[in-house]
Amino acid sequence: MTLTDKVCSLFLSQKVAYLIMPSFRAFCLNRNVKKGIDKLAKEKDEYFYLEKVKLDRLEKLYSKEQERRKTIEDKAKVNVTGITLALTLLSSSITFLNGTKTSNIKLEHGVTEDILLLLFLSTFIYLFLGALDAIKALQLGLVYDIYLSDEIKMASKGSYLRCLELSKSIHFNYKYNTIKENFVTSSYDNIKNAIIALLLLVLLGSIMYVINGNNEKIQDKYKMLIANNSLISINISPCIYRNIN
Repeated sequence: MTLTDKVCSLFLSQKVAYLIMPSFRAFCLNRNVKKGIDKLAKEKDEYFYLEKVKLDRLEKLYSKEQERRKTIEDKAKVNVTGITLALTLLSSSITFLNGTKTSNIKLEHGVTEDILLLLFLSTFIYLFLGALDAIKALQLGLVYDIYLSDEIKMASKGSYLRCLELSKSIHFNYKYNTIKENFVTSSYDNIKNAIIALLLLVLLGSIMYVINGNNEKIQDKYKMLIANNSLISINISPCIYRNIN
């Protein structure tokens, strides 16, 4: 077992890390799937020939994997649309952050806007990774398909060859579709994490804005109180002076 295999095995056993880093989860899962593909590629034809499975059943399973691939790709496209919407929200948060900077909003106990900046960067990174995973799912062109030339060969050699080729296609396409599905799932989880980070960003920024507004009101009242006391002192002092004289 290589070092990468050990790291992936340890990572997949940790649920918290599993949720926080979806892209690395997809990398580890797909690494295992690719090993399965390499193993299938080394198998002989006898491994794929399923004597007890009828031809019509194999054709249905083959069609099912083709439909599964299309469904996964449609989900990837939806995720890209979701990322576009999330980027719109992110643009709004940038405007909000600019407003907080001009207002000089800070948290208590010496914690500054670094927390907001961290949430903003987390949102951006998750959106970027989500888009990357969705694009990977769409660009993955690996598919074990049956073409016209294959049909001609199978027609001349009977049902045995057709069953064999269909079985190969089902085995390989299942693996390829699983890779696509892992990318799409990772993309979805990255979008979800980005939205959570963005909501926390807006919520925390709003709390800071309210706190800062209250502090400014208290400071204004305190300044007015000091100014009023100063005026009272100025007015009283001459009276005392005249009484002494």
